[in-house]
Amino acid sequence: MESHPKRMGMEYPYLTQDLPDIDPESPEAALEKSFPIQYIKNIQEGTVIGYKYFLFENADQMILKVRGKGNGIFTIMQKPEAEIAGTVAVDIDSEKWTDIAGGMNFRKGIYPLYLKYEGDGTIDFVTFTLYSCERR
Repeated sequence: MESHPKRMGMEYPYLTQDLPDIDPESPEAALEKSFPIQYIKNIQEGTVIGYKYFLFENADQMILKVRGKGNGIFTIMQKPEAEIAGTVAVDIDSEKWTDIAGGMNFRKGIYPLYLKYEGDGTIDFVTFTLYSCERR
């Protein structure tokens, strides 16, 4: 059974990176100007991304760095299929990494963070930033 995304026809979201691996201790690494950037590729309708755990205190906004071609919404949740804590609207057609932002309302405490994409097209996702409107 093949499990490499390229052999599977890239039908599913998968983790990848933009450059080959570099040993940070190698002499070649000192010559490199950049290291590989890891990201989730091929996010599509129904994809759920989860991270554990974060201390939520004052964050009420989220910035996602994405690229690709898609139109939809990332819903922000504290549990898969749980009550929606916020949304980030997506309307992108670019191969350049682009910041998109939206509001959220998390209970204070330590929780996982889940994002679910609902929409058309395919999106690549590299980072997110949580912040408070008051502190920005």
